[in-house]
Amino acid sequence: MRTQDRTGITTTPDGARLFVIGAACGLAIGAAMGLLLAPKTGRELRRQVSDSAQRAKRKATEVYDGASHTVDDVLARTRHAVHEGREAFKNARSGNGQAGPVGVSLS
Repeated sequence: MRTQDRTGITTTPDGARLFVIGAACGLAIGAAMGLLLAPKTGRELRRQVSDSAQRAKRKATEVYDGASHTVDDVLARTRHAVHEGREAFKNARSGNGQAGPVGVSLS
């Protein structure tokens, strides 16, 4: 689905995400090329590449952990909402409580 913003530019919902992914890939490729083309000794270059790889690994781990916690939180909230919905449904069927907004009949 395409939309137009107020400037008349047509965008897609995934456009921003794809741009960020492309920018990150370009940044990584540019950094790697800069390292490889820089005038350094082999030992210095290997150390720098190793340090960069370690930093990238740490950052990736942090991002993964953050995403994992977010998914766990959403899953817990979803389970809670499903449980609450089931309880409301049981109460409505047995006539022991209200189900839904005031003034709405489930019959």
